[in-house]
Amino acid sequence: MLWPSAARPSPSLAGRHLPIERNLREMMQFFSLARPNAALELRDGLQLVSSGLDFSPFNSAMLTEPIDDLTGAVLASRLESAAKFFAARKERWSFWLCRDLLPQVVLRRVGGLVLRHGLRQSAEPPGMFLDALPAPPTRPLPLHDLTIEKVHDTRTRLDFSATTACNFDLPMSICREIYQVERSWSGTMQGWVGYWNGQPVATCAAVATNDCIGLYTIGTVPMVRRKGFAELIMRHVIAEVSAQTGLTASILQSTPSGYPMYFKMGYRQATQFSIYLSEH
Repeated sequence: MLWPSAARPSPSLAGRHLPIERNLREMMQFFSLARPNAALELRDGLQLVSSGLDFSPFNSAMLTEPIDDLTGAVLASRLESAAKFFAARKERWSFWLCRDLLPQVVLRRVGGLVLRHGLRQSAEPPGMFLDALPAPPTRPLPLHDLTIEKVHDTRTRLDFSATTACNFDLPMSICREIYQVERSWSGTMQGWVGYWNGQPVATCAAVATNDCIGLYTIGTVPMVRRKGFAELIMRHVIAEVSAQTGLTASILQSTPSGYPMYFKMGYRQATQFSIYLSEH
């Protein structure tokens, strides 16, 4: 994926990769809740999350601590452990790497190490951080055009599933298996749906950890993009979670299309992720 030339870590945000990657690990646990055969394990310096579905983006391995070893042997061992975990479950999987957790010399070898396990790089989203949203917004927003509801019942779970599938080009059947199940929402992630003319058109989810609010599945359906709905639902979600927790700082992982909006809102890149997915 191509990123705007402005996308680079900000020196003023050194060390902020820690709350970003911790929050992402917390969010990933959402996928271990929906199905009876799902699983969550912490072992060998890894967090392993299985959704119980053979769908690599929702089955993840993440490092839980930095690796100082310069030979690549420790990373290779952890990848081997993850590969065995998912092979035993007959599931395709993904490796989500916060690049600040590895020495530069090992980063240059990651592509070869993951290729041994049938993984190839899918994306390199920047992890972005903002201490507090500026108020008022830097541009006019359609304050009366979007009705925002928290995910709380069968209807809103179905609408979150359908809108997420559309926004991120995911299989509807997979989204319904995960997002439509009431038990999925029994953990720390909360979701919201934005309705325009009575139709679900926007989503945003949030996970609060002890130092920030993580924002996920931010998107609007293609027919209503560039109306300000994404920023509007983000602001609504941050305000609600801030009222619950007292937190003001927020983080997210950006897509290429979303980066300019987030940058204008004040978000700055604090780290870089690399996402590797099973090919088969």
